[in-house]
Amino acid sequence: TPAPSPTVPPTPTATPTPVIIELSPWPTPDPLAGGGSLVFELHKGGNSDLYALAIGRQNPIRLTNDPAADLDPVWSPSGREIAFTSRRFGNFDIFILDMQSGEVAQITSQQGYDGKPAWSPDGQWLVYESYQGENLDIYIVRKDLSQGPIRLTENIEPDIAPVWSPDGRSIAYSSMRQGNMDIWAMSLDAVGDSQAINLTQSADFDESNPAFAPDGQLLAWGGQSKIDSTQQVFLGQISDNSLQDIRPIGTGEHPTWSPASDTLAWEQDNAFEHLLLVGSINQFGVVPQSFVVDGEPRGPHWSGVPLTDEPAGWLVEMANSPVLALYEETVTVNNPAAEENEDAETEEGVAADVSGELPTAPPRQLRRVLNDGELPLLSDGVDQSFLALRGRIEAETGIDLLADTERMFVPLNAASQPGESDEIWHKAGRAFDINSELALSFSPIIEVVRRDSSDQTYWEVFVKTAAQDGSQGQPMTEIPWDFRARFGDNPVDYDQGGRLKDGIPAGYYVSLTELAQDYGWEPVPADRNWRTFYPGVRFWQFEKRDGLTWEQAMLELYGPEQLEN
Repeated sequence: TPAPSPTVPPTPTATPTPVIIELSPWPTPDPLAGGGSLVFELHKGGNSDLYALAIGRQNPIRLTNDPAADLDPVWSPSGREIAFTSRRFGNFDIFILDMQSGEVAQITSQQGYDGKPAWSPDGQWLVYESYQGENLDIYIVRKDLSQGPIRLTENIEPDIAPVWSPDGRSIAYSSMRQGNMDIWAMSLDAVGDSQAINLTQSADFDESNPAFAPDGQLLAWGGQSKIDSTQQVFLGQISDNSLQDIRPIGTGEHPTWSPASDTLAWEQDNAFEHLLLVGSINQFGVVPQSFVVDGEPRGPHWSGVPLTDEPAGWLVEMANSPVLALYEETVTVNNPAAEENEDAETEEGVAADVSGELPTAPPRQLRRVLNDGELPLLSDGVDQSFLALRGRIEAETGIDLLADTERMFVPLNAASQPGESDEIWHKAGRAFDINSELALSFSPIIEVVRRDSSDQTYWEVFVKTAAQDGSQGQPMTEIPWDFRARFGDNPVDYDQGGRLKDGIPAGYYVSLTELAQDYGWEPVPADRNWRTFYPGVRFWQFEKRDGLTWEQAMLELYGPEQLEN
């Protein structure tokens, strides 16, 4: 007879009551005071810091320079503080930046992940998402830490990206609790998962990042199509716990409102290139204004607080902080006259082994970058970036993922793979393929998210970290693509090249694609026939072209006469 299972009493969860959250009306800033300003995270030089940009100007002001990533910034209602997410002390927590002194205060300190903060209208509370017990839920905490953290949701599906309503009496957030990522609302007068209301109920879009207009009349959010993965910004009229007159505004995600509630700014991701766009909600179809900055701006948040033209005080030090280089790509010019150079002779020998004929005077050589594998060679023009990327991936994930590549250098006259052009960048020593099988097992260590841009499909690859305590990576908030489904019994899944997985995988992940781009290695778009021809998927392939054409890159390794043959 088996032993009876022990009975574990449920852990009580603190429930907020209306009396503990006393909120004042939203202090709307003057929308004419210089047009206000946007705060956002700017990914540049392999790290994300906080920047602010005055509306109508082109040069953002740097606000942080910590070596750890600073993410998700939001202005306080008064404009005197900015709440944000950072991994300054090991795990991702919530911090507050004082804009007068430049001092940073830590708000949360739970083990795991805390992120995506948003302010209450009176500036005394913060709502945020937290990953505890392998689930993302919504919490609130008082800024002075006198109350909370207080858990608002307990559903087993992810609840993310919360925001406070302008009247202070409800929270809007994204949730997977009905199978789709929808926008939900919960009243603080009746807290509980059973009291939450699904505002969008869309079967065709996964919706996230809701944003209330300051006047409380409209709600905006981002939606990703389940058909082609394109992203749209939507808005709807708030009426009796529902949304009316829902309409798209533009292509993008993560909307934020102007203080006057008549204009939206949002982020547009075009093949992993991020732009900030601003457009009027009353002029649908008019091309929005774009803000082009050096780097990748993400997660904008708008305030009516104006910024000075030039940084002053503590901001001067931030403005002068250098962006450090991630690696140095040194190259050795291949000089046949330098026969006494033993290193040059060794590298020329490698080139001769794989090409069959030694070039007379190519400017680049091939370098061995791995100890194992078939032809683990790259061009001298990209080898240091690969080695630096390999080390960064291992440091971020705890896994030496690039120690085992599926393919790297391909000799000049080697036959191409089925469906592949002869002009592949592997022949130029400027491409590598990760092990695609890592995404196809029943317990994959990499997940792949579909990204559609214009008429092309790209993929973002995420690596599950070795440490699952919050010290590495972040929880995933998107549903990965299931390539295995195309080999199942459903003909629709075969025709579509797979389908979205049933849910968001638990655990902490790092974007391999983002890290690769930091070092100049770009993801390769899928072939147009990828749905029915699996080798055309190419989520596993990365290239470093450095602005060269394929012929120019080949001429770095071979003479013109060799290419003609």
